[in-house]
Amino acid sequence: MLSVAVDKTSFVFPTLLKRIGWKVVLLLLLFLPFQFNIYHRMNLPNHFLWVDEIFIVFAFTLFLFILLHQGKISKDANRIFTSLLFFSIIGIVSGLFNFNSFAITTNGIFDYIKNFLAIPVFCLFSVTEKKVSGLYKILHRLALFLCLVAILQVIAFFLGLPLSKIGFPFAAVRFGLPRTPSLMGHYNIFGLYALFFFTLDFSLYRRIRWQNLLLALGVFLSISRMVWVAFFLVILIFLLRKKSMPAFILFLVGLLLMVISVAPFLGHTALEMGSGGGYFRGYALSKSLEIWRDHPLLGVGPGMYGGIVSLVFNSSIYALYDFSPYWFNYIESIGSLDQFLPQIMAEMGLLGVLSFGFLLFTLWRIARKASLVATGHFRKEMLFGFSIIPIVLALYLLGSGLNLTAFLLTYSVLFGMVLGMKNENTAC
Repeated sequence: MLSVAVDKTSFVFPTLLKRIGWKVVLLLLLFLPFQFNIYHRMNLPNHFLWVDEIFIVFAFTLFLFILLHQGKISKDANRIFTSLLFFSIIGIVSGLFNFNSFAITTNGIFDYIKNFLAIPVFCLFSVTEKKVSGLYKILHRLALFLCLVAILQVIAFFLGLPLSKIGFPFAAVRFGLPRTPSLMGHYNIFGLYALFFFTLDFSLYRRIRWQNLLLALGVFLSISRMVWVAFFLVILIFLLRKKSMPAFILFLVGLLLMVISVAPFLGHTALEMGSGGGYFRGYALSKSLEIWRDHPLLGVGPGMYGGIVSLVFNSSIYALYDFSPYWFNYIESIGSLDQFLPQIMAEMGLLGVLSFGFLLFTLWRIARKASLVATGHFRKEMLFGFSIIPIVLALYLLGSGLNLTAFLLTYSVLFGMVLGMKNENTAC
């Protein structure tokens, strides 16, 4: 049965196309961490930021062509595709219920799921472990390089060099330290990228190495509170897996010390999320809840509030709910609400929140189950690492946004490839 599937795939992907496609994927994944920095420094048009969207649309179109040709896909790819389809259906129903433009609705849905579409697509690649391992090693070294750059940025900061000259598109200092973006344009994305490769590295080797220590330092230097919490959660998951009581006690002591050290700053965080108009997050949250109360089940429709699509299509929701011109200009400057949960609640209501939660649960469950039945060390441990990422993402999205292409698309491509690897007696 496997040989038939491979032959059919070879018909759709001739050898030359496979080689070209592989190089395109490699170049894209190497390019994504630098995309925003290149765009910012060279003052390029906004179309430059569409590279990943164009790639995803092309790859997913190819996926649908293969699906029509073969008639079926693997169980794991099908489950992920079904969960994405279910989320999309909820979004379409929401758009129809609110009589929104089909263009706004479809673009709004795509903005939510675009990075996850790569998972079922690359599950079809059916490449060898050697090739997937080689790609992982290249990206792992890139992550280490970005962490080294972050260290140099901190040193340069304390030497008094201008932040704009050392890779900071905007200045941000927290706890007396600069929030280092490395070369990725944003400190949160850098922190998640470093955490992603820390998770995979620790899962593969199950011990402390200079590589994962450097990646952990990268997580710390991002000075992102949500990424820090996610990092401690990752450590906790590994400790629970190892079942070592001394290590678990040491972890709790370290966690307690961290909480004590950041406790003075928690009051400011609470103030940011308050309902007053003095802080953007609090104001945006209060407006989101106001919209959600009027549209609790299906929201006002995807693409209508909080995301880049609502800005491109000049959504009427902002005027309808008397959104502050001052804070609306701020949204335009950063391109989104930068708060996932308030946005999806307002746009897609309770059903949208639940369907997205189901998508994350599906990603966790498939990776976890596949890791339990995998026989090869590389595939087994990589899949265990991938099973942690939806948990990290769910935690992170409680306080921030989904505009995380460099991190999410890298995760999705690698996850899809590991799921679809050859020579493994698995469901995929």
